[in-house]
Amino acid sequence: MRKIAVAYVQCVSGSAGAIHLLIEGYFSFNHARMPAMQDWLGQGWKEYAYSDSRYMTAEPFVVCMESVTAVSSRFSICLLTTAATV
Repeated sequence: MRKIAVAYVQCVSGSAGAIHLLIEGYFSFNHARMPAMQDWLGQGWKEYAYSDSRYMTAEPFVVCMESVTAVSSRFSICLLTTAATV
């Protein structure tokens, strides 16, 4: 039973870290040209911007917040959790 729980924690934390790095990292690198983006991540961020317009105007606080959470907070915590359970 313990092996199943450890495998579950590894899958969930590894997936969460990858998702945060991919989605939030995408916004961090492409925030200046987001309105012109036509790929599926760009379209997803534009859909999200309908509810929070700060993402389409590239407000400096939002860009900094997404960059910090993509790299340091969520991604590293998820990686540390995954590594700690190996």
